[in-house]
Amino acid sequence: MTTRSPNLRLREHNTQFDKVAGKVVEATGQEWILKEFCAVEDTYNAESAFFIIDRALELGGSYYLTYHRWARKDQVLKAYPQMPEFLRLKKKYDPEERFQSDWYRHYREMFKNKLASARQ
Repeated sequence: MTTRSPNLRLREHNTQFDKVAGKVVEATGQEWILKEFCAVEDTYNAESAFFIIDRALELGGSYYLTYHRWARKDQVLKAYPQMPEFLRLKKKYDPEERFQSDWYRHYREMFKNKLASARQ
């Protein structure tokens, strides 16, 4: 968890050869890349939420999906594996997306790559 720019953090990981991430880059020649980024306003509470959600998932539980938007994509998929299918069906039955909310837009954005690949 960091409050600093992801691009700055990547640049550091890829050039600080005295640290573990930099040693991996130096040894393999493969730089770290950003695959997914989730901006949050309150990093302390988000980090706590990530931890709590992970513990619940480890114990076979889940979390209240609409309570907040701090869950990572992997956490959403583990707790709610049907989420991509739900979003596909939502689009199928509401193609003009007349019925939507901040909640829907958040998860539609989170899964946009998965939804795009399913259409192809």
